[in-house]
Amino acid sequence: YRLRLLVEGGFVRLRREGLNRFAEILKQEVGQ
Repeated sequence: YRLRLLVEGGFVRLRREGLNRFAEILKQEVGQ
């Protein structure tokens, strides 16, 4: 159960970081 929470938390964090990175790339593209 606890391992499942860790795995789900990891996926959520990975998805969030991916979105942040995507936003950073979009900002750079718009800035140019």
